[in-house]
Amino acid sequence: MSKPTTRYLQKIPTGRPNEFIETSAYYLIGGANWFHGSMNARGYYLSASIVTIEDGFKKFMLGAGVMSLVEQAGRFSQKKLDALAERAEFPGTPEALKLAEMIAHISAGVVHQEAV
Repeated sequence: MSKPTTRYLQKIPTGRPNEFIETSAYYLIGGANWFHGSMNARGYYLSASIVTIEDGFKKFMLGAGVMSLVEQAGRFSQKKLDALAERAEFPGTPEALKLAEMIAHISAGVVHQEAV
């Protein structure tokens, strides 16, 4: 069984019923992004998006979030993903500051594909 390539970090309430800003660290294999027509680099990313959780189901709008490449990598390493997730949750690190900026963008309603 393969290990997941995503670590969910936080669920921050938005003030609307059942709506949260969800943050995560993940590995992306890269390649063509058919949503906006460019190429995504292979590596580790941080992301933030708005999700609604109702009756055990998670709803989200495709493309309504922000993502930012943290480190390019040719292959997946669970140890690197875990380290990125820990740094993103530790206050004052560059990763935590980047994630806070992404959350601020989402909170302000400035939502686009590639952030910061």
